[in-house]
Amino acid sequence: MSLVFPKTNVPSRDTRQLLPTVQLAANNAIKECVKRGIKIFVTQTWRSSEYQHQLFKQGKTKLDGGKGMHEFRVALDIATNVKGNLYHEPTLKAAAAIFKKYGFTWGGDWTSFVDKPHFQFCTVPEQDKIRSLKTPDAIENYLKARKK
Repeated sequence: MSLVFPKTNVPSRDTRQLLPTVQLAANNAIKECVKRGIKIFVTQTWRSSEYQHQLFKQGKTKLDGGKGMHEFRVALDIATNVKGNLYHEPTLKAAAAIFKKYGFTWGGDWTSFVDKPHFQFCTVPEQDKIRSLKTPDAIENYLKARKK
């Protein structure tokens, strides 16, 4: 297997920009949210190291470029479409319960940097492992093996 993604610096909302295992889990979670009437939409999947660095400089993330899970195609952010509120907390919590069922870690459970719109397909302790693998193929293989 050789996973190939477009070369771009433009952040994406497309779940096809996630690794296949993550994409499948994300799409299943999103479908279940829709089925249950939980109004969410994806605001970001993949982002470049440069964009991650910009967000870091703005204080919007704790991880500098080269370290964010979006860069490794294992994370996505969502927003809500409830009463014009992009981050309607009860809706985010309802979505989180579903995403967790599909193997995601929710940034809303974190204590040092709460990130309620954020979901990643690895735990915080696994982040260093994900970073060390570097290539999409190696990360995908790790995620598949971990599920067994």
